[in-house]
Parts: sequence; C-alpha cells; structure tokens
Amino acid sequence: MNREQIIKELKAERDRLDKAITALGEEPTATGKAPVKARLPQGAPTGVVAAVKPKRQISAESRRKMSEAQKRRREAERKKQ
Repeated sequence: MNREQIIKELKAERDRLDKAITALGEEPTATGKAPVKARLPQGAPTGVVAAVKPKRQISAESRRKMSEAQKRRREAERKKQ
C-alpha cells in the first residue's frame, strides 16, 4: 500500500470512530433511540420543563367491560354474515 492509501483508510476509520463516540454521547432510551424533547406551548417561559403525563392504567373492572363489549360486537358481526 502506498502512503496516500494508508492515510485515506486512517481518515475513514477516524470518521467511523467519531460517529460512534457521538452516538454514545447521546442518552439512549428504552428503544435505543435518542430521546425526543417535549414541546412547550407557545409563549411558555424559557427554562420551564414540560410535565410528562403518567401512563394511564385501566382498572380490572373497566378491562372486563371493554372485553364484554368487544365480544358483543364480534358476535353481532358473526350474526350478520
């Protein structure tokens, strides 16, 4: 290999390493993607952090009602056919 080819390969390797270092510098989420910043309403004061809504949980009673309603819809659809 000549000198120019070696320099070219070393620069390519440096670019790959720079990309890897940059990727490691960002905080990944559970999905492995970089976190998405929450958008604030227009006119909100700077430095205010958007509140994250907690994940809603469905009670066992509500889940049972939804299940029964879906069963009724499916049964009605079967009767049509």
